[in-house]
Amino acid sequence: MRLHRSLAGKLLCWGFVGSSFVLALVVGLGYVQARSLLEEELEAKARELAQATANRMAIVTESLERTTETVADLVDTLAVDRAALAEVIARTVERNAEIYGSALALLPREGEEPFAPYVYRDGDELVRTSLAAESYRFDVQDWFVLPRHGGAPQWSEPYYDEGGGNVLMATYSAPLRDGRGDFRGVVTADLSLPWLTSFLKSLPLLGPEGFTFLLSAQGTVIAHPDEALIMNETLFSLAKSRDDDGLAELGRHMIGGEAGFGAVTLSGQTGWTAFAPVGDTGWSLAVFFPRSELLRDVATLSRTQGAAALIGMILLLAVIAFLAQSITKPLRALDGAVQALAGGDDEAPLPDPRGTDEVSRLTASFAVMREELRRSMAELARTAQARERIESELRIGRAIQMSLIPKTFPPFPTRSDFALHALLEPAREVGGDFYDFFLTDDDHLCLAVGDVSGKGVPAALFMAVTRTFLKALAREERSPSRVLERLNDELAEGNDASMFVTLFFAVVDLRRGLMRYASGGHPSPLVARPDGTVSTLPRPRGPLVGALEGMTFDEGEKTLERDDRLLVFTDGVTEAMTAKGELFGDDRTARALSALAALSCREIVAGLRERLVRFADGADQSDDIALLLFTYSGKGSSDP
Repeated sequence: MRLHRSLAGKLLCWGFVGSSFVLALVVGLGYVQARSLLEEELEAKARELAQATANRMAIVTESLERTTETVADLVDTLAVDRAALAEVIARTVERNAEIYGSALALLPREGEEPFAPYVYRDGDELVRTSLAAESYRFDVQDWFVLPRHGGAPQWSEPYYDEGGGNVLMATYSAPLRDGRGDFRGVVTADLSLPWLTSFLKSLPLLGPEGFTFLLSAQGTVIAHPDEALIMNETLFSLAKSRDDDGLAELGRHMIGGEAGFGAVTLSGQTGWTAFAPVGDTGWSLAVFFPRSELLRDVATLSRTQGAAALIGMILLLAVIAFLAQSITKPLRALDGAVQALAGGDDEAPLPDPRGTDEVSRLTASFAVMREELRRSMAELARTAQARERIESELRIGRAIQMSLIPKTFPPFPTRSDFALHALLEPAREVGGDFYDFFLTDDDHLCLAVGDVSGKGVPAALFMAVTRTFLKALAREERSPSRVLERLNDELAEGNDASMFVTLFFAVVDLRRGLMRYASGGHPSPLVARPDGTVSTLPRPRGPLVGALEGMTFDEGEKTLERDDRLLVFTDGVTEAMTAKGELFGDDRTARALSALAALSCREIVAGLRERLVRFADGADQSDDIALLLFTYSGKGSSDP
């Protein structure tokens, strides 16, 4: 066998040529290429890390915002005494670890004492105090004034508050309004900036010398490893003191709500900064990486490459001949086993993995891989069986859930004084939306549409319990408001999961067309006349059903005229969205009902669903959808 045709000869010849060429390339170009690649990688990772860090902070701030607005909505709808309101504030702080403190500050009405309970954390303890003191004018504080004049929830600039805790904080305030829409006070939640600084320090960075810092909407430093800068400097004051236009430009981009990456000098170090806005707070977060860290990596890589190339060329020629002979035989045997495995024979014998060289390790690794492949195939089969079992159980659960609601239409074929049709489409296999209708006697028809908090199996179970209680209570009580009060107490008892349901419940007197109804935080239904005129049914006061015991519900009345149509729906209709996040909304719902008003109940429901599908344009259904359309065909009279 000629040398240049054998594996050993080829290894010797090409090993020498390749070693020389690689050495020249590594020594000549390695440094430049490595630096360029590392800079590109650093920028990509820095942008990703800055955005990810900002998103993690946004999760905290958005959670705090949602909690505050939820408490504000709850306070607006609850008719409870001051002690209960103060307890709501205490529970809010207790159940939300990201909230340092929370206050409910109300403007005093005539003859009332000022009311401003405040609860904040002191270590593991909750401290309860009041901001309604002569020495502390809460009505002139930014956290009170901004939402009062802005008419919407607001973040304050960071500040030291002497009202409680005396901690550097930022406050999110949601306004409260009375029944006339006048401003009556705020609900607040405080974010501790020392806690925020600790949170930022705990985040992983690209290197040991990197750090993060946070700017307020005005450019003030509110979180930084150097605590002397916090609340004492802005990025612009630092730029002015150092005569650094680049730093000032960075500050302008950050407070402008932009995301980006650029070179900058910070804390006496030259490097790069990636920055991104933090949710809707107006704050901006930046991650800094020193240039020295990158250069150190480049130099280390270059030295390693040069040494490896030189040593490799010297040793390669000495060992290629030996290696070529030592690896050829086991490679041929291993190749035979691989070909057999590729043909489906997983029992083909492998060569003995003698020694510790690469071929031996490859042989041993292949043996391990073959065993792992066998186990993986077996595990894959078990996983497929388990997945099929779970999917089967969910399909059965969906079938059971759908069997709980009436779905035979028309439901009362012998009745000519009314007609109705309904639709339920869970976003997942099972969901929490439901509808129901039933006669309590020949002259009274009950209508109900509800939306349980959450999705999936827990919501479906809560829905089933709600529907069972509702149907039983409706046969005992004539008053819709009384039915919801008793239902609320039944659901709230032992409700450790803090679940609730929004619910519209109505009782229609089919002789007179008089509909009495109550609502527990549910979207207002629509009423359509035969000529296409659509109006919103006034919503009586009523809190979420099942959240707290002892709640009361107001009751509304509406006299339906001949051929009036009542559309009751869940928020899965108005909040159906496109892939770009555009909502279907109340106006589109009303216009769709107006355009379809002359059709039958079944055709109207089908037409509404078709418009929702067409609007979503292929986007996944984000929430459960429930629709119930009722048409009154009796004589009726004009509304009082």
